[in-house]
Amino acid sequence: MKTDASDRPGDLDPAALAQLEAAGGGAFLRTMLAMFLELTPERLAQLDAAWGSGNREEAERHAHSLKTGAAMLGAQKLRTLAEAAERHAAEGRLNEAAALGPQLTAEFQMLEPLIRARMERYPQE
Repeated sequence: MKTDASDRPGDLDPAALAQLEAAGGGAFLRTMLAMFLELTPERLAQLDAAWGSGNREEAERHAHSLKTGAAMLGAQKLRTLAEAAERHAAEGRLNEAAALGPQLTAEFQMLEPLIRARMERYPQE
């Protein structure tokens, strides 16, 4: 079975990054990467809090935000996990959604050094 490289843990889709760079230049891509690094730990914490409090709507909203950010950068494995968490939350299955928390965190931790390395290619404005 052939696996798209962007579906493997810790991978970013070069085409998605190239599309962002083409849309706004290297500085724009750097900004988007920096925002993702800044916001994702907060989103993960918000998800954890929503799951812990049983707040289905908040869990769904935070999972959706995480999914959108991951998709924009081509972090397909993280997007897939966040999409599953969003779906479980929407269906009221918070225990199943919460069970994805460690995988979401681990995937972000694998992506973090790749994102930082990519940011180093562009000067900070």
